Amino acid sequence: MNFRKLLSSHRFAAVVAITLISAVLAIALDRAPGTRVAMGLADHVFYDWYYRNRPIESQLNGDVVILAVDQQSLSQIEDGFEFGWPWPREYWALLVEHVERAGARAVVFDILFSEISARGLDDDTIFASRLDETSIPVVFARTITSRGEWGRFRPPVSRAVTFGGVDVTSEKVYRDFIPQRHGKPSVALAALQSAGITSRLDVSRGFLLHYYGPHRSATGEPTFPAWSASSVISAAVSPPEVDFGIKPEWFKDKIVIVGTTAEGLHDIKAAPNAPKIPGVEVQATAIANMLAGRAAWPVPAVVTALVALTCAALTAVGTIAIRAAAGKAATVATLAIAIVIVGYLLFDRSTIIWLSPTTSLLAIVIAAILGISWSYFLEDRQARLLLRALETCLSPGVAAELAENPRQLAVGGRQLEMTVMFTDLAGFTSLTEKLKEKIEPALNYYLGEMSEQILELDGTLDKYIGDAIMTFWNAPLSQPDHAQRACSSALAIRRREREIAPEMAALGVQDTITRIGINSGSMFVGFTGSQRKLNYTVIGDAVNLAARLEPANKLYDTQICVAESTVTQARDRFLFRKLDLLEVKGKTEPIAVYELMGEIEAESGPLGRLRRDFERALEAYLQQNWDAADSILLELATEFPEDGPSKMLQRRIGEFREAPPPSDWDGVYHATTK
Repeated sequence: MNFRKLLSSHRFAAVVAITLISAVLAIALDRAPGTRVAMGLADHVFYDWYYRNRPIESQLNGDVVILAVDQQSLSQIEDGFEFGWPWPREYWALLVEHVERAGARAVVFDILFSEISARGLDDDTIFASRLDETSIPVVFARTITSRGEWGRFRPPVSRAVTFGGVDVTSEKVYRDFIPQRHGKPSVALAALQSAGITSRLDVSRGFLLHYYGPHRSATGEPTFPAWSASSVISAAVSPPEVDFGIKPEWFKDKIVIVGTTAEGLHDIKAAPNAPKIPGVEVQATAIANMLAGRAAWPVPAVVTALVALTCAALTAVGTIAIRAAAGKAATVATLAIAIVIVGYLLFDRSTIIWLSPTTSLLAIVIAAILGISWSYFLEDRQARLLLRALETCLSPGVAAELAENPRQLAVGGRQLEMTVMFTDLAGFTSLTEKLKEKIEPALNYYLGEMSEQILELDGTLDKYIGDAIMTFWNAPLSQPDHAQRACSSALAIRRREREIAPEMAALGVQDTITRIGINSGSMFVGFTGSQRKLNYTVIGDAVNLAARLEPANKLYDTQICVAESTVTQARDRFLFRKLDLLEVKGKTEPIAVYELMGEIEAESGPLGRLRRDFERALEAYLQQNWDAADSILLELATEFPEDGPSKMLQRRIGEFREAPPPSDWDGVYHATTK
C-alpha cells in the first residue's frame, strides 16, 4: 500500500468523498423513518448477541431476594394444604409476617390482586386484617390505565401500602425499563421508595436494563437468590424448630419480591439474554440496577457518528490504496469484524457500554462498494487494457485470476527467475513448398493443439514465429514450479503430436516432429515495443540459450533438449539423460546439455537402463577411452538401434579414431550453426 502516493494524488480526494458520502448516508438511513425500524432490528440482533455472551454476575449476595411461586410451590401447597392456585390470600399475610420477623427491609408483590379472592370476601378481609397488623413496607402491583389511573385493587387494606405499575416497557423483549408512567412508579421504583431508598439512576426517563444473567445458568444456578414461596408459608405455620430449609438470615435487610415463575401462571417474559425469564426477575433486575446505579449505557449519537465516519474512512483507504482484490476484501472483512468485536468488548465490561455496530457496518458496506467501484472503473483501467492484450496467450486459469485482480499484472518490467521454451516443427520449410496455400489449415490445427498443451500447464504464450512457439513460465503470476511445468508441457506436446498424427496426415503433413529447447534462468519480463504495438515477452541471455537448444536437437537426433539449470530444478520428477558438453553458436562458455526422456517413473524401465549405459559411454568418451565407449554403445545398439544420441557418439568416436583430438581437448563440442 503506497500511502505517499495516496496522499499526493487524486486518490485522496476520492477517499475523502467516499468517506463523507458513506458516513452521511449510513447515519441518514439510521434516522430516516422508512429505514429506522430495520436498523433497529439489526441493533437488537447485536444487542441480544452481546448479552448472551456476557458472563453471569451472580446476585446471590445482593440486596434483592425472590420468593417464587414455582412448580414446586404449586405442588407443595396442593399436596400439603389441599389448595390449588390461586392460593388463599391469607397465606400471603403469613409470608409477609415471616419475612418481617426475619428483618426484611420491604416486601414487594409482583402479583395482581385486581379481583375478589377466589375463596370469597372473607379471604380478602382476613388477608387485609392480618396485613394491617404488620409494619414492614409492602408494595402491591397494579395496572395503570391509558388515562394514567390505577387499576383495581380488591383487598380492603387499611394500613399504608405502596403501589407500583407492572407496565414497564414498550417492547416485547424487555431491553429497556420505564421507571414510572403518568407520574406513577413501577413496582421496582415503588419498592425503593417504600424502603426509603433513593434510586441512583435517573428515574425521570427510561434506561436500558443491566441484566446480570439469565433466570438460571446452564448448570441450574439462579442469578438472583430465589426460594419457593410455599416453603416460606410452610415455615410460617410450623413450629420454630421446623424451618423447611428457610433461614431468617436470608431475608435480613433485603428487599423481598414475590412473583410467579411457573410457566403455567403466564408471567414469562423475553429478555435479550434469555428467550424466557419470569416477569418478577425483570423487576428484581430493575431494583438491583437502581440500587447500584447500573444500567446499559448507550454511547451518545455523536460518538456513533464519529465511529461510522472512521470506519468509512478506513474502508475507503483500504479499497483504494490496496491493489489486490483479496487485500480489499480482507480490509473490509477485518473492519467489519473489528467494529463488532469493539462493540462486544465495550459491552462485556462491568459497566455495560452499548455501541451499536449497525451504523458503522452500513458505512463500511457503502464505502466498500464505492471504493471498489472507483478502483475498478478508474484505477484498474490500464491493467484491464493490458489484460485484454494477454487473454489470447494465457491459460483460462491464469486469465481468470488476473481478471479477479488485474493489478497483479505488473505494468513495468521485472527481472525474474523463469523458464522459457522454444518449439519448432521439423521440416516446415519443405512442407510449405509442398503444400503451398494448403499449409495454413494444417499449421493452424497444429499450433492450436500444441498451444493447448502449453496452456494446460499455465504457460504464457509469447509469440508464434511461423511454425515455432515461444513460451515462458513464472509470469505474469508467480509459479515456483516453473521448470517442472515447462518439462510437463514438453512431454505433453510430444504425446499430443503422436495422437493427432492421423489428422495431420489428412491435412497433408506426415511424420510431424516437434523439436523443443528449454532453459531456466534470470530473464527480464514485461511489455516491450512502441506506442503502436506492445508485446509481453521475456528477453535475456537465458532466453537466447533456450532458442539455441531447440535446433541442437538436430545434432543428437533428439526431440527435447534441456539446459542443466532446468534439470537441477526438475530432476526429482523427470528422467534426464546427459548428452554432451556443448558450446552453442554465439556463446563462448560450454554448457551441459540433457535430453528430457520422460517422467521419473521411467527410470526403472528400459529408458532408465538406456540413460545409465549411455552416460557411462559418454564418460568413457570424455576420457578418450574410445574402446570402452564403443563397447557400451554396441550393446545399446542391439536393444536401442534407433537411439540418436548413441549413433551420434559412435560417429564422433569413429572420427576421433581417424583424427585424434588435440592434447588440450576438453570434450566440448562446438556447434557451428544455430
